[in-house]
Amino acid sequence: GFGLLTWDVPMSRPEILVDRRDAVYVIYRCDLTDQRLVAQRLDPPDYAPLGQIFELWPEDLGHSEPIVDRIRWSRDGVLSMLIQRSTQPPLMAEEDLPPEPVQIVDWQL
Repeated sequence: GFGLLTWDVPMSRPEILVDRRDAVYVIYRCDLTDQRLVAQRLDPPDYAPLGQIFELWPEDLGHSEPIVDRIRWSRDGVLSMLIQRSTQPPLMAEEDLPPEPVQIVDWQL
């Protein structure tokens, strides 16, 4: 559950990447993806909003935000991200939540 003074944010702040062909990738997790991490590709020249969606991570990531290694993307064209589930404990929780595992994962988009 959520504490009295917390918000259940339905969508992460997106990360936006552009590849060498000018395709745009919007990376996010939200209620509509069951909090799974996805990348939505928008192709030039019109960048239609109904671009192809790729599921990047098949598990619920809670309230995590996408964290992208932008240097690896620009240098190698590889999407390298930090993956860690993030939860929002109740405001007056009596116990701390244990830390979630951290992973670095690579994708070729």
